[in-house]
Amino acid sequence: MKPKLALPVLVAVGAWLLTGCGGAPAGGSATVGGEQVPTSGTPAPSASSGDRSGRGKAQVVMQNIEFSPASITVKKGETVRWTNRDSVAHTVTADSGARFDSANLNARGVYEYTTTHAGTIHYYCRIHGKQMSGTITVTG
Repeated sequence: MKPKLALPVLVAVGAWLLTGCGGAPAGGSATVGGEQVPTSGTPAPSASSGDRSGRGKAQVVMQNIEFSPASITVKKGETVRWTNRDSVAHTVTADSGARFDSANLNARGVYEYTTTHAGTIHYYCRIHGKQMSGTITVTG
């Protein structure tokens, strides 16, 4: 490899690795380097812009290798916001009822998903398995 090409190639490979080796997770947004990045075609409202839709945000905390609260009920169109308060990484991955999968969320990482239809969504952490799981009940 020619020396002039080394830096651009390294930057491209680094960007590819940061996006999960081929694409962004589906269905929400993640905080990367302090900035919220959409992970689907419809970005969730950013923390700085607020929720302009008039709908609320449900809060879930990742702490002590669990989601708290483990079960929540929200209205269709409401945004769920997960915040990692552990010192280890977690993911928020839908198991059934929806399609979303966050990137690894390090300490203080945030992920948001805006519900689109009524039903029950089961999710878990891909790193810690089904022992770290939660449920969202979405009402019409």
